Amino acid sequence: KLIDMKEIFNRLDPSKFSEVMEDPLLLMLDLIVNDVAMKYMPKVWSNLPQEVKDEVVVVMNIESDQFMMTFMEEVKAHIDDILDIKEMTVSACVREKRLVNKIFQECGDKEFIFIRQSGFYFGFLFGLIQMGVFFVYNK
Repeated sequence: KLIDMKEIFNRLDPSKFSEVMEDPLLLMLDLIVNDVAMKYMPKVWSNLPQEVKDEVVVVMNIESDQFMMTFMEEVKAHIDDILDIKEMTVSACVREKRLVNKIFQECGDKEFIFIRQSGFYFGFLFGLIQMGVFFVYNK
C-alpha cells in the first residue's frame, strides 16, 4: 500500500478541524437551520420572532464544536468504510484515459528507451542468425 488512510486521518486533530471549520459552518448554519425548520415545522418557524431564530442558530453554533470533534473521531475510526481509495483510483482512471496514458508514459519513460534499444540489438542479432539459417538451409 502506498497510502494508509488511517495513518493520514489519525494525524488530523479533531479540535483543530473544529476550529478551522467554525467560520464556514457558522455561515452555513443559518441556511441549514432555516431549511430544516421550514421543511419539518413551517408554520411554527414562520411565526417565531427573528431573535428566537437567531438564538437557535447561536445554540447550534455552540454545539457544533463538540459535534465536529465527535464527527472527526468517527471519521477517523471508520475511514476505510467511508473512503475507498482503490475504487476512487479505478474510477478516475476509467474516466480520465488520457491521464492514465500520460502516467504510463512518464513512469515508463526509461523502460521504453531500454525496450526500444534492446529491441534493435536483439532484432539485429536474431536477424543475422535467421539470415544465416536461411542461406544454409535454403536450396
